[in-house]
Amino acid sequence: MSRYLIWLVLNDGVSERVSERDIDASEEAGVIDRVLIPLMRGEQGRLGGRNSPYSVTGAVSGKRALARLWDEESPLADIGVCLHSRAAPCLWAELHADDCGGLADINQPADAPWCAVRCYAPEQVLPTWFDSWTKTLAMALVRRDGW
Repeated sequence: MSRYLIWLVLNDGVSERVSERDIDASEEAGVIDRVLIPLMRGEQGRLGGRNSPYSVTGAVSGKRALARLWDEESPLADIGVCLHSRAAPCLWAELHADDCGGLADINQPADAPWCAVRCYAPEQVLPTWFDSWTKTLAMALVRRDGW
């Protein structure tokens, strides 16, 4: 049976069911090595090559992750991944902190596992790989085996 998660963009309410089959294994390995393992060590994650302007900060625990994608010193988005229902209320509240009416009217999260994305930059400013990358990051956490 294939595992899946619900992927949701808080700004406009768009949601999608993402299954393991939707994720490229080589992209997932890169996300694990360059982003998730550094975050678990309390370090900054990197995207792209050495000269890439993109970095990731945040924290990963057994039941949840909260990461922020940066373009140099500008925040692009927060990505929350909930792996267990007990982590959902607090993570959902953190993703909605300081909302001044710019987020879709979604009162509660989906059943875990889910990935919720809160964008700070307009869609046309986000990198073309952004949606795929957030889904890959979330599924890597859902499938976390041996890393």
